[in-house]
Amino acid sequence: MTHLHPDRAVLKSLALAIAVLIVFVARAPATTVSYDLRISESLAVLKNPNDMHAQMMAAWTTPTTLAMARNRPYLLLENTSTVGNGGDGAAAMTSFSMTIGDTSQNFDWSRIVSASPGVGVTLVTPDTLDNHSHSDVITYNFTGFTPGKQIIFHIDIDPDMTTANPFTDYRQVLFTLNGGPNNANNSQTSAVFVDQNQTIQLGPTPWDNPIDSGPTVFGMQFVSHYMDDHVTSYLTGNVAPAPEPAGLALAAIGGVGLVLGSRRFRHAS
Repeated sequence: MTHLHPDRAVLKSLALAIAVLIVFVARAPATTVSYDLRISESLAVLKNPNDMHAQMMAAWTTPTTLAMARNRPYLLLENTSTVGNGGDGAAAMTSFSMTIGDTSQNFDWSRIVSASPGVGVTLVTPDTLDNHSHSDVITYNFTGFTPGKQIIFHIDIDPDMTTANPFTDYRQVLFTLNGGPNNANNSQTSAVFVDQNQTIQLGPTPWDNPIDSGPTVFGMQFVSHYMDDHVTSYLTGNVAPAPEPAGLALAAIGGVGLVLGSRRFRHAS
């Protein structure tokens, strides 16, 4: 009986594994899935983020009204897994979650404002009622949430302690406006997609701290003129391209080199 040299036996086994891997990845789609999440205290600004007139009119209000709006912001979630963004145009978002960030706060409710035609939405947590079922996480499940479609939802933020300020600002709860690079305690977002029977999860990914040089105040501070404050929207998102089939094959071949190189090093030592 002929006995293979140990290195040859390893190489033969790995070559067979690579052949199987190449066949597998050749059949698997190279997919990019992504979403955008935008937030604002004004629904008009959320829908038209570059409209200066909408921004001016949203800020032209009383400090009390603005503080209450910043405690109940609107969010626009869009499935951006389009062909133009590197996707195959078929990846459906099936779930989305967002954590509270500042754990001294919670989500009192979340309510759907609108959804693209064909999108089915189910709220998992919290609920849609005032002062009923609070949660540190908002979770929605979807059907028909295909690329290019979007939903808009409205949330209410409450303090854990009933004696605390009831009008906390989302810009200090979900993230810290102009707070620098440390996002460790920020809200985190996650999404699940299904594309050609493959389940792809993005996140959890923390919100970055936006940089905004415009004049603004937090809470019930008095401002004498609407231009002493402004209303805008803030964007987060996450893109996770799957490796191209050729890239996977090259990675596997590189792995073979590392294994054999390691074996030769051990033999020589």
